[in-house]
Amino acid sequence: MHPSASALCFLLRKTSPLIPTYHYFKEEDLQSLKMLEYIVRNQKWQKDGRTASFGYSETSPRSIQVPPVAAEQMLGRLTACRQVFIQSSTRNQLVPFMVKEEFPGTFDMQQTDNDYIISYSAVSYPPKRISLTSYYIWNDRLYKIDPEADRDIVLLFHMLMDTPQGRLPLSSEEVGQVYKQIVAPLEQTEKLEMTESIRASIEEQPLQAKIYLDKKENGLTADPLFSYGPYSIHAVTEQQTPEDKAILVRDTKQEKEILQFIEEAGFHWNGERLILSREEDIALFFLDILPELKKQADVFMSRAAESTFIPPETLQVEAALDPSMGWLDISFETSDLNEEDVFHLMKALKEKKRYYKTIEGGYVSLTSSWMKNLQDLLQDTPVTEENTENKRMRMPSYKTLLLDDKTRESTGWNASATMEDLIRHIRDPQSFEVELPERLNADLRDYQKLGFQWMKALTAYGFGGILADDMGLGKTLQTLTYILSERQKNPEAPPFLIVAPSSLIYNWEKEAHRFTPDLKIEVIHGTKPQRKKAMGLL
Repeated sequence: MHPSASALCFLLRKTSPLIPTYHYFKEEDLQSLKMLEYIVRNQKWQKDGRTASFGYSETSPRSIQVPPVAAEQMLGRLTACRQVFIQSSTRNQLVPFMVKEEFPGTFDMQQTDNDYIISYSAVSYPPKRISLTSYYIWNDRLYKIDPEADRDIVLLFHMLMDTPQGRLPLSSEEVGQVYKQIVAPLEQTEKLEMTESIRASIEEQPLQAKIYLDKKENGLTADPLFSYGPYSIHAVTEQQTPEDKAILVRDTKQEKEILQFIEEAGFHWNGERLILSREEDIALFFLDILPELKKQADVFMSRAAESTFIPPETLQVEAALDPSMGWLDISFETSDLNEEDVFHLMKALKEKKRYYKTIEGGYVSLTSSWMKNLQDLLQDTPVTEENTENKRMRMPSYKTLLLDDKTRESTGWNASATMEDLIRHIRDPQSFEVELPERLNADLRDYQKLGFQWMKALTAYGFGGILADDMGLGKTLQTLTYILSERQKNPEAPPFLIVAPSSLIYNWEKEAHRFTPDLKIEVIHGTKPQRKKAMGLL
């Protein structure tokens, strides 16, 4: 086998004749030969003009040139074979085919007055890559690299080959930046030689990222610092304090991740500091990026910066009920919002915006579960300046139960006593104290009394309801009991209207005379003119 930097060439030697009765190929040898057969066929097709897949021709009757596209697979199959040899490039002899899984040669690091010099041991006779494969040949031996794990080492090697005399000068800062990716892996595999004085100058400390946020007139500013023990480095200017000649090992991967958050937010360098100017960018930074940034770095905010973002959880809300008027008032007990803010905040929620900017320049997130709950309450409720007066939002009282469902586990919500009473009376009608009406000719069962109490509680708070139960459990009796109670409470009130199927009209009349004889009953039925005439006599 003749490996070179561009291709593989196989030389087939003449041996004793092949007798199929006595001779056979081992499986690993057979697979390699089949691969060579495939390559030869492609070369013959090329020669015959049938295809243009490979641009190779036969060099001699006894040699086969492997194209780059097949070289990796061919070398992989040969590693399983025993009788494979390499034609030495320096001696006229064959060398056994052997593969070492490492990068060939070693590197050296030396210190000069101001810099560090990294060089390669065999710059005069460097290893050569075989075609497009992950194999290198050096000193008549093959080396196989891991394209992913050895990527940075290979990159360093090619950089050195492109420099004069194969020497790469680096400052102490530059060595620190590439230490984890290149220097440390070379040391671990014993591929790097350095003096003890260089080793003593290496400072390896965990990264502690710190982001300082402040609010200026023209926007939000950020000052990112990367701290390693007693050393601090500004993320943009790369200014290091204290300054000395130590090699500070840096976690460039985590540094890049942190800087990526800042870049995604839209911060730009104005010559003095990083700044974020656009209103939408500032809002989205607080909403989306800052929570993730806090997982990677310690974030410190000035009072001005803290006031820029108003967490919805800090907005204390008082929910009060006015049963006589049928209103539920939601008031914001906070100095962060004024009366005009409440109106615009509710409109922003109604329009399903992600944030609201207050009159004073603060940002309120409208995407939290707290705000989503408030958004659900606003369905079917118009937002006007009239119903948002005095820093409160006024909505129908029937939304009290929905409010309770949405905020039961939330902090920051405070319910008034009247609201708590409504919730308790509707959810537990037995707690609503009311006497059965006088002159009721029936003994109600416990569940029938509960149904009566529930209807009375609904009436007390201005609600309607549906009494649903199986047939024969006394819905008619419960309803008549409720009507009798309301009539005794307010004799001058308009009449009650019971709408029933024709087949049940007279049953209702019979039951009313039986259980509530004090009620005046009028049956309206017949044709439309007849019903209209009867209605006029009421």
